[in-house]
Amino acid sequence: MSTIMAPALPSISRELHLSDVESVLALGIFVLATVTSLFIGPLTELFGRAPLMHLTNIWFLAFNIACGFAKNGTTLITARFFAGLGAGAIYPISSGCMGDMWSPEERGRTYSLYLLVPLLGVAVGLWMLLIL
Repeated sequence: MSTIMAPALPSISRELHLSDVESVLALGIFVLATVTSLFIGPLTELFGRAPLMHLTNIWFLAFNIACGFAKNGTTLITARFFAGLGAGAIYPISSGCMGDMWSPEERGRTYSLYLLVPLLGVAVGLWMLLIL
């Protein structure tokens, strides 16, 4: 998700009058905030996967919408940080769900297909950033 913003970073920086450091911070703070995956995993055992998945998806959506309406760099960076807090939940929750749905022999293939999209998105985003 972080590098989806990468191709648009120069125009976002110009529009919001961000310095180089603020631009990089706006891009990278999302990844920093995904540290919540360390805490969400154990919480799924207490509260269940579905409620936490719904809660973190709504959280993620709300702060991504806030990113779209940001009028300055501070708002953008703050909203990206809070969106990252919600996004960090997807990895431990999805791992548990796939463990419940597929046998151990099938998990490797299904999990690699599941992670193909976000990892391919990062690769394509970085590639576009280098080209543009």
